[in-house]
Amino acid sequence: NKAFSAVENLKRECTTRTHLEAYAMVFQDILMRYPGAFEDLNLLICLVDNEPTRLAAATYGLAHGVPTIFSAVSRTSLNGYVFVQQNGGPCFRCISTDEPDAEPHRCADPTAVYIHEVAMGIASYATVALLMGWELQWNYYGLVLDSDSYAMNRPKRADCEMCAKAVA
Repeated sequence: NKAFSAVENLKRECTTRTHLEAYAMVFQDILMRYPGAFEDLNLLICLVDNEPTRLAAATYGLAHGVPTIFSAVSRTSLNGYVFVQQNGGPCFRCISTDEPDAEPHRCADPTAVYIHEVAMGIASYATVALLMGWELQWNYYGLVLDSDSYAMNRPKRADCEMCAKAVA
């Protein structure tokens, strides 16, 4: 299970008192069955391979004022991104042009290892920056293995239905 593996790997890296929890459940199921499970959350990191869960995490982050980090890799494993959703900034729906897929995809190319390593390095930096209170100079980091990667500040979309719901 990815969740348990991640926690075990992170425990070895902790240098101070840190509470880590893993759930072998779908995020949406946790929210339904255990509504208070994430009450004291400081940061949400969404590293899943399906759009419905990303949207659920984005919605949760907006509704509860929790910064949320997203990372994804393309089906070709040649590109990906890290996006940081924070209060007042663009939400995940602002930057996502994909319609939600019901089925997760699997990266088939051997380059998947490399793009995931790069994505996790950038996501780890964003995590540390947010937890330490450092200002990020970007909210979107585009990863491209066969060209130049780039960091930028993606704007809010004026017609974004998710941000409009969160503000209303």
